[in-house]
Amino acid sequence: VNPAFHDYFKVHIPYTSSDWHLGTRDASWVTQDYHFHGKYIFEAVIRDLINNTWISQADQVVLIGTSAGAMGTEANCDVMADLLHAANPNQKVKCISDSGSMYPYSVHTQ
Repeated sequence: VNPAFHDYFKVHIPYTSSDWHLGTRDASWVTQDYHFHGKYIFEAVIRDLINNTWISQADQVVLIGTSAGAMGTEANCDVMADLLHAANPNQKVKCISDSGSMYPYSVHTQ
């Protein structure tokens, strides 16, 4: 029994975009003609959950990612919190990054 998460529901967002769920680029010579839309995918999943499930009524939502998923968790925690807080300003949103970056995210985005 896991007392901390025993009554939580789980939503798995597969890692399919090859961009840590950060991408916002269309295909071009810069991307070697690949589309990187991971950020749009992540936002669409969260919006879909808000519109079609009870997620916005949950007391707490936890985003967890490991390895490459941890990088996406670090980058999208505030995005998810903003979307959820628009539906429920009192909701607790937490994020767990397991084996993501070892330095602040802002270091490699500026």
